[in-house]
Amino acid sequence: MRADLGFGNAVAGLLLTGLWGSYALTQFPSGLLTDRTGERRVLAVSAVLGGVAMVALGTTAGLAAFAAGVVLYGLGTGLYATPRVMVVSRLYPDRSDTALGVVFASGNVGNTVLPAAAGVVATSVGWRVGFLALAPAFAVVAVAILLVVPRGGAADRTPGSARDGVRELRRRPVAVATAALVLFAFGYQGLVGFLPTYLVEAKGAGPETASLAFGGFFAVGLVAQLVAGEVATRRGRRPLLVGTVALAVVGVAVLTVLPDAVAVAATPLLGVQLGVWPVLNAYAFDALSADARGSGFGLLRTVYLFLGATGPVAVGTLFDAGLADSGILLSAGTYVVVIVVCARLPRLAQ
Repeated sequence: MRADLGFGNAVAGLLLTGLWGSYALTQFPSGLLTDRTGERRVLAVSAVLGGVAMVALGTTAGLAAFAAGVVLYGLGTGLYATPRVMVVSRLYPDRSDTALGVVFASGNVGNTVLPAAAGVVATSVGWRVGFLALAPAFAVVAVAILLVVPRGGAADRTPGSARDGVRELRRRPVAVATAALVLFAFGYQGLVGFLPTYLVEAKGAGPETASLAFGGFFAVGLVAQLVAGEVATRRGRRPLLVGTVALAVVGVAVLTVLPDAVAVAATPLLGVQLGVWPVLNAYAFDALSADARGSGFGLLRTVYLFLGATGPVAVGTLFDAGLADSGILLSAGTYVVVIVVCARLPRLAQ
C-alpha cells in the first residue's frame, strides 16, 4: 500500500490521526441521535457507511482519495461506538463491566484475524481486494442489527443537548475518567499504529511475521477484556485499571531492550492492556447523570478519541527521525501518568 500510494511513516501517522479524529468527531452526534431515535437505527446506519467506505478504499486511485476514504470510514464507524455501549449498559445494568468486556472482546476477534489475513491478501492479490472483500460483511451486519438489536432506548431517556454534555464533563468523576481516557488513548493509538512497523524496522521481523504477532496482540487482548470485565465486577475497577496499566508500562518498556526474536515473540503479551477499555468506559458511563448519558457519553468519547488521535502523529514523527525506540517509549511514559490518574478515580455511588 505504501509503495503504491507513495507515503512514509509521518503520512501514515497523519492517516491514522485522520481515521481516529473523524471517528472521534461523530461520537457526540451519535449520542444525541441515539437519545432521539434509539440505538438500533444509529448502529445500522453506521454499518452501511462502513461498507461504503470499504468500496471507496478498495477503488481509490491516489493518496488524496485514499485519505478521503479513511475519513469516511472513521465518520461512519464512529457512529457505532456510543450506542453500542448505551444499549449494552441498558440491557445489563447490574453487570455492565462484564457485558462490555464481552462486547469489546468480540471486536478483537476481527483484530486478531484480520492483520494476518491482510498481510496474506496484500502480498498475494493486492491490498485493494482486502477492502472490497469486507464490503458485503458490513451489509450483512446492518441487516443483522435491524433483526437482533431490541427496539427502545429513546423513549426511556430525555434527549440531551450540547450544554448537558459540557455540564457532565465538568463533574469531577467524569473529568477524571476523561483525563484517564485521553492519556490512555494517546499512548495506545501511538503504540498500536506503529507496532507492526516497529517489529519490521527495529526488530527485523518480516511483514507476515509482524502481522501474526500483531494479531496475537489482539488475541491476548480478547482474553484480557473478558477477564477484566469480570474481575472489575467482583474486585473493583480502580485496582484492575491500575494493575493492568502497570503491566503495560513494564511490557512496552521491556520490548525495546529485548533481543529481536524474543521481542517479536513477546509482542502478543502486550495485548493485556486492552483490558482497560471496557472497564474505563463502563466507569465513565456510570459516572454520568442518568438523564444525560447519550449527550454526555458521546461528548466524552469525542474529547478523548480526538485528543488521543494525536498519538500516531507524535510516534510517526519520531520514527521518521530514526527514533523508533523513543516512539515506543513515549507510550510507556504516557501510561505512567494514566496510572496516577486512575488511582484517583472517585468511588461512584451504587
